[in-house]
Amino acid sequence: MKLYIKVVTFVLGLICVALWVDIRFTRKAVTESMSAQIADSGAAAAADQAPAFQKALAGGSELDGIKALHVFTQKTGASYDALVSPDGKVIAHTNVALAGTRMDDPLLMKASRTGATMFYRTVYNGEEVVDAVMPVPRRERNSGEEILFEGLGGAGGSAGFLRAGLPLTPAKKAENEIKFKLLMLALIIAVAALALSVLAARLLLRQVTSLGEGIRKVRDGDYNFSVPVVSADELGAVAESFNKLTRGLAETTVSKKYLDALLEGMPDPLIITDEEGMVLKANRAAVEVSGYDFQPRASHDLKALLEPQAEGGAEPFSLLAWSGHIKELDMWFLARDGRRLPVMLSAAYIGHEGNKQVVMVLKDTAQHKESEARLALYLKEVETVNSELDAFAHTVSHDLK
Repeated sequence: MKLYIKVVTFVLGLICVALWVDIRFTRKAVTESMSAQIADSGAAAAADQAPAFQKALAGGSELDGIKALHVFTQKTGASYDALVSPDGKVIAHTNVALAGTRMDDPLLMKASRTGATMFYRTVYNGEEVVDAVMPVPRRERNSGEEILFEGLGGAGGSAGFLRAGLPLTPAKKAENEIKFKLLMLALIIAVAALALSVLAARLLLRQVTSLGEGIRKVRDGDYNFSVPVVSADELGAVAESFNKLTRGLAETTVSKKYLDALLEGMPDPLIITDEEGMVLKANRAAVEVSGYDFQPRASHDLKALLEPQAEGGAEPFSLLAWSGHIKELDMWFLARDGRRLPVMLSAAYIGHEGNKQVVMVLKDTAQHKESEARLALYLKEVETVNSELDAFAHTVSHDLK
């Protein structure tokens, strides 16, 4: 996988996680905010009915409580409501069967402990409601007669609690609209962040791309290639170091292109093989002399194309393994058209242990052999002439005597 794809994938993963967290906590925040708003609305309606609630709680009258709860229900549309004394006894409830029972659930206990309105969402008769517990403050005692008959205690704190199931239906549509808008905003931000991340990744990796191109050029033997320095950061410093390296290589190293041109321009066949004799590279002269194109790589076995000229002569690769090099060994080279070409073979190892290669130079000796035969014929003719001259000289010498 390319580095660019890895970076974009990583950024995309971070954006997805951030988007999930944002949606999750935004929905939770909106839900709690709407629930608090509904609970506050219920508390405000309860404050308007506080005297009636206080009277019912103070007298423990279910009838007074039912009347007060009925008014509260009409104002708020509550699914259920109840008046609860400080000790948890239900004074009045819209479900009359629950009057006289006791409530000791955590929400009521928390409201009793903090003196503040407590709420949470729940489902009642298939409808989502805010179950709220609202403290009912005690009445202020303004006259000595009230203090005398009702006692000194309880001037502070709460006279009891109003518990109501406040409907969410009126606020549900607004809540969903807010959630949808926040979701769309989060998606827009995520898309913008992804687009900016892709752009930033392209800009950051542009230097890496140019460095990769430079490495490929150097691998191909072009040491005069310089990469553009597009950023003034660590990657830019690497690019500058790379350019210094290529300049040094260009000054001290023969380029691969130059070597290839040199080998291709050699008049004598040159063949490079592995240690087993499989041809890895051959120059133009080798291709023209032999008729083989030596492609694909390692598709031709040079051992099968070489034969000793002398009967019982050494096999070149065995001799090379023993001596490490070969100099001017007479061999027959089998061409593609069936001809046996006389060559003089020189060879040596290159490379290191475990990755050795064999460089062989084949010098065509056909013309040399022809010259040797012509020279031998000339020598024989000279010997004949010399013999005739010797005989003539002997005859002349005898006649003179």
